[in-house]
Formats: sequence, C-alpha cells, structure tokens
Amino acid sequence: MAALLVLPLLLLALAAPRAAPREVPVDVEYLYPPFNLTYFHFIDTNGVFLVSRNANFSAAVYNAGADPSSDQQSRFFFSVLHADSRTPVWTATAGATILQSIVLSLTAQGLALSDPAAPATPSWATPRLSAPVASLRLLDTGELALLDAANATLWSSFELPTDTLVPGQTLRAGVPITAAASDQDLNPGAYRLLLTSTDALLQWATANGSFLTYWALSTDTASVHDSNDAVHSMAVNSSGLYLFAANGRDTVFRLPFPSPPANGEPRLLKLDPSGRLRALSIAYSSTATRATLPTVWAAPADGCDLPLPCRSLGLCTPGTNGTSCSCPDAFSTYSSGGCSPADGSALPDSCAAAGSPPPFNYMSLGKGIGYFANKFASPATSGEELPACRDLCSTNCFCLGFFYRNSSKSCYLVQNQIGSVFRGDNSDAAVGFIKTLLPPSRRQGGSKESSLSFITIVFGIALPTVAAVSIGFLVYVMGAQWVRRRQLAEKQGGKRDGNRSWFKLPMLSSPQASSISEGQGQGESDGDEVLIPGLPARFTYAELEAATDGFKSQIGSGGFGSVYRGELPADRSAVAVKRMNTLGSQGRREFLTEIAQQQSRSDSSGGGAPSPEGGGYFPALALELHEEGRYEALVDPRLEGRADAAQVARVVRVALCCLHEDAALRPAMTTVSAMLDGSMAPGVPRTELLGYLRLYGRGLVDFRSGGKGKGSDFSGAGASSSWSPTSCVSAQQLSGPR
Repeated sequence: MAALLVLPLLLLALAAPRAAPREVPVDVEYLYPPFNLTYFHFIDTNGVFLVSRNANFSAAVYNAGADPSSDQQSRFFFSVLHADSRTPVWTATAGATILQSIVLSLTAQGLALSDPAAPATPSWATPRLSAPVASLRLLDTGELALLDAANATLWSSFELPTDTLVPGQTLRAGVPITAAASDQDLNPGAYRLLLTSTDALLQWATANGSFLTYWALSTDTASVHDSNDAVHSMAVNSSGLYLFAANGRDTVFRLPFPSPPANGEPRLLKLDPSGRLRALSIAYSSTATRATLPTVWAAPADGCDLPLPCRSLGLCTPGTNGTSCSCPDAFSTYSSGGCSPADGSALPDSCAAAGSPPPFNYMSLGKGIGYFANKFASPATSGEELPACRDLCSTNCFCLGFFYRNSSKSCYLVQNQIGSVFRGDNSDAAVGFIKTLLPPSRRQGGSKESSLSFITIVFGIALPTVAAVSIGFLVYVMGAQWVRRRQLAEKQGGKRDGNRSWFKLPMLSSPQASSISEGQGQGESDGDEVLIPGLPARFTYAELEAATDGFKSQIGSGGFGSVYRGELPADRSAVAVKRMNTLGSQGRREFLTEIAQQQSRSDSSGGGAPSPEGGGYFPALALELHEEGRYEALVDPRLEGRADAAQVARVVRVALCCLHEDAALRPAMTTVSAMLDGSMAPGVPRTELLGYLRLYGRGLVDFRSGGKGKGSDFSGAGASSSWSPTSCVSAQQLSGPR
C-alpha cells in the first residue's frame, strides 16, 4: 500500500512546473563584489544588470542577434550600451562571446568571463590590478570603471576603447578603435581608426595583417590645420573632431561637423562594420521606427572610397541613391563572391603554394579604373616604364596585380588581398592589371592562343600603330645591315651585273625550249620580250644550262615551272634555277612580276638579306643569336648604341614566334600587338619549330609538299652548302595564315 502512495506523489512532483530563477534587481551606478550572472538571470531586463545614475547608459549581457546570412545562433556579449537605442559603445572582446552557461563574475581581482567547467581559464578578464576591487561603477558618460576602497580608478573601459568614442572620452595616439566584424558579431573586424603623431587614419587589415590607409583626416576637404605640433590625442563633441597637442588644449587639426546643433546635443563617434566612421547624435527618440542613432557626418564621404563596398574586384559607381556595384568589362557578372575573369581564368592566392608558380597572364581593368589604396600609398617605383612595373609584380608572389600611372610613370602593387575598384577621373587615371592563372586545360602542352588583355581590345586602333612602329624598327635594322653588305660588295667588285633595273626574257614555247636545251641558243628568235623593273642580275640560258648540268637535279616545282639545283662556275656558289613552262606572254609577265616583288621584299625586310656579322639569311641569323642571347648583334652599328636592347630582344622574340612552322602555334595579330606594346609578356619562341629557317637559309627546303618537306638531294640535316637564295618561298608560305 505504501508503494502505491509513493508512485502518485512522484508523478505529481515530475508534473509540477519548475520554479523560475530568482529575479535579480538592476543596480544603479554601483555594483559590489562578489557578483555572478548569466543572461538567463536577467532575461526579463534584456540582459541589463547595471544602469548609470540618469539611465543614459547600461551594462548588460547583450544579445547581438543571429546573423541572417548564416545558421549560427544568437551571440551574447558583455557590453556597455546607450540605454535608449541599445547601441553598444564598448564591448569585452577577444573571444568573449557569452553563451547562456558562461558566467560573468565580479570579484576582488576584477571582471572575468568564464565557463563554470573551467573557471581557471577565463575567455576574457581585466588585467592584474594594483589593489583589490571594492566596486564597479557605471557613469553617465558611458565609462565603466573598477574602483578600490578609496574610490580610486583601478581600470576603465575608456582606456581600451573598442569601436566607439563617446563625448568626454579621449583617444591617445597609438591606441586604435576597431570596428566590429558585423552587427551580430562584436568581435574585432578588419577596419580601424589609428591616431598617429601627424594624423588620424582609417585603415583596412588585409589577409596577412598588413594595413592599407583609405582615409586621412588631414586630406578631408573640411579639415583645418591649426599647428605643426605632434598629435597626442583625439576627442569628439557636438561641433566636430579635434586632434590635440600634448598639452590637451592646442589643436593640431580640427574637422567641423556640418550644421552643428544650437543646443549642443552630444554626439559620439563610431566606426561601423563597413569601415565607415560616423558621428551619431545621441538625441534619440523613443518613437523612432528603428533603434538606431541618426548619422550627422560620415567619412569617407564617398562610399566607393571604402576598401570593400562591392566585394573583391567589384566596380563601385556612386549615384544619387547610394553606390551601385557591377564588374569591370573583362570580368564576369557580379555575384556574392565578387568578380572573376570572364575568360575562365582564376585569380591566384597570395603565395599559396611552394615551388614553381603556375603560368599566369595579366588582365587589364581598363582605363579610368581607380583603387582606393593608391590615394595614400607610395608607389613601388617611379620613372620606370610599364613593363618594369609588370616584371616587379611577376617576381613577387604576394603581388596580385598592379596599377600604372603614365603621367608620373608610377607603379603601385596590389598585394595580399584585392579590394573593390571604382571608376576614377580619366584626366590622370592609372591603368590596372590583375594577375590571372591560365585554366588547367590551357596549361597542358602550351597554350595555342594567349589570353587577350582588355587594353588590346579597347585600343584596337592605337595598338596596331604601336606594333607597326616596332616592326618598322626591326625592318630598319635588318634593311640597314643589307645596305651595308651591299655597299661592301660593290667596293669589292662582287656585283656581277650593274644593270638590275630591267630584265628581258623571250617567250619560249615547248618545242623552242626543247630545241634550246639541245643547243639551239637562247630562243631570242621569238622576239616577244617582257621588260619588268626591279629584277636581279641576268644570266644567259647557256650559262644556266651549264650551271644545272642540263637541268638534271630537280629540287622543287611550282605554279610556273620546276626548280633545279645548280652551281655557278665563277665562285662555286649553289643556286636554285626555276625553268618556266609554256605560259604565254601574260603568264610570263605575272611570273616576272612575282620575282620582282620577292626581290623587293627581300631588299626591304631582310629576307635573305646580309646579316650584321656577314651571314646570309637574316631570320636564321636572328634565331641563332636568340639562342645565344646576343640580340644586340642584330642592331645596326650606325645607331651607335642608341637602340634599347630590351626592346630589340622583345621584337626578335615576337618575330620568331610568328615564324613557327606550325601556323596554329603562331600568335594572333591582337596578341602580337599586346606583346609589342608591353601589356603582355612576349612569347618564348619554340626553337624546335624554327629549324626549317636554318635549312631554308642554306637552300635545303623543298616546298613541293607545302613547305614542310626536304629536297631529295638535301635530306641530311648536316649537309653543307653556301647557297643563299634571295627568295625561294612566298610570303604566304613563310608567315602562314592569320
């Protein structure tokens, strides 16, 4: 029977409601140790456990709320709040987020936040104090202080501000105030206000901990410079910001707020999570729709001057209703992750991996695009050309891009982390380039086409002009060497025939050609002669028949006839002789015109022109000197050292890339333009695809198979010959399709 009675009593006990925790009254101004609390103890007062005498400020376990963009629960912080708006003005930070089970303790040793399971290792605590704590006091100024038995201050929240400066509080030089990470996370974020001996600076902490300045009080258009004394402290009141000298009275700089209030209402200074410094009016109305303090002044004034108004590489554009975000033209549509290259390239991490860096290019942001850090940073170099700026970034794994200002030849590197960009003033705008990694599919076996820089697309009219000038320079160098060799040959009497202006060739029909080959002479009886200007020295038919041993060794064929190997008896030099088929008068005229044009191209472009060192075929010589790294040997000595060796090397490398035997591996003209103007690194010639130049220079190439096969009589790579033809291939065969 007793057991039956116990069971109902136990069930009643379990069903009875649990007793609510005892409510702790809110103290005014003073709190005395020992004292322990959690948010659960003060849930009915929204975590407030202490208020100032006139209830201007309160101390609380503050519920910052949940971040709507994440799945995290609400966070709790030990904070001092502006009472009416519940705006935090000071917070115990550095990992001091409070869960409901964590205890805030006031003891004789000070304040501490700790887990009951590990009280010996608090997550936050005041430093070691000089005397035991007698009380905790919250003043109407917002200052939270620990006092000893004589009411002397042992510790004050004003000594270590977080993100806010309240009226009556001074900020000492070297002590920063740091913005919260977000409205829901009051731990330190990426922005700070730092007082130096000369200025007050807003700075952004990049990924590796370095700081970039994006606003300075001294450069603000509203600031006034009163003296050259060193800055010692900073304060805010209803009329503006003031930087004081060491005596605390003389101002070094002052920045008046617009329309200061007539009644002198107090204002506080807060650095918000976006990095903007705001002056807030404490004249809060309890009927306001939102519990926020109104902004009366903000810096920087233009939101696009912030480091990240649009995430990484987003293009910020100011407008009447605020800023708008997009992507630069060469980048993909703006997304929550920022902007990325539209061609599929990736953005590199700053020194992400050890070993050899992957291949990369530079993508232009276009003209008129500015970067916030360039307004305050010193240039990495000055007086150098754009390629030097690019090379400086290329050798620095921390460098993610660079900006180059043409007017001052200044180079600014973007390192560690890239912020947003903005549309700047075109009058003195810099050109920006971002380092990009080639897609994996284009890293294997070499890329068949280079990534085009945006500047090449935008300035498609201007850059071909630059390319033409550069190519013209190369033509001049090669032409000058040809002229020099020709003059030397004339002095030595090596010219066979002084009259190269006209060439006379009689019409030969097939029967006549056959009879002539049997000894009937030159076939001049036909009398149908063609005169073409600009052709080389003349030889008689008999001389050519003797030189080719009766046209026995055929090494090629073309549209007008067959090509035979021969040897001139005068100097034993090897020659190529083309014997025409029956073409008629018009066909012969076209053939001779082609010969004249090829001779003209050879004379002007250096194809087959003499080399500076006495060689024959100029492209073959250029290849040889490229392999030896002796580009200066290609320069005309008459320039007397005035040629830029780096530019000559660039032009030669680009030219050799354009002569790759496989036309598919030659760069497009837009890429050639970009390489010549320095916006893209010059390609590296693949010498294994240029070997035919050496053979062509020695007359060892047979173009019967499209320019790739070798003649049957000259199949050995090591064959020797002194044959140096002026032209044996058309310009289309040599350069390939574009």
